[in-house]
Amino acid sequence: MHLETAIAAGVAVTACYTYRPLAITAPQPGTPIAATLTETGSQELASYLGPDVRVVRGRCLGSADGVLAIAVTSIELDRGTTLSWQGEAVKLPERLIARVDEPRLAKGRSALVAGSSVAALAAVYGAFNLIGSGSSAAGGPPPGSK
Repeated sequence: MHLETAIAAGVAVTACYTYRPLAITAPQPGTPIAATLTETGSQELASYLGPDVRVVRGRCLGSADGVLAIAVTSIELDRGTTLSWQGEAVKLPERLIARVDEPRLAKGRSALVAGSSVAALAAVYGAFNLIGSGSSAAGGPPPGSK
């Protein structure tokens, strides 16, 4: 593996995201979203989502008649635990939603993580390159190479 390829792969997989309020009132189908439920919403939807659900994350399936449909990829509980889902479709009445956010690239955090990853990859690459160089400790040719 070339160092450049390793660096590109490291940067690609280390992007960090934050959620910010959605800029439009009705998200387009396919848009990744996070719907934060009201306290009442968490209680009323407990039989569908489970107890103590605070945030429902997934892809918007559509919005009509005061209902937001989401293909759920994860839920976050009040205590901060995140549970994965498999894209099940859930309809959330908008009156039970406190806010809807969309993911945004966190440039500073992504750069920090990517920089750390690149440094670690370079260190590992350098260590293996030195170990596998085949030169002797004295700096001369390897034994038996005459």
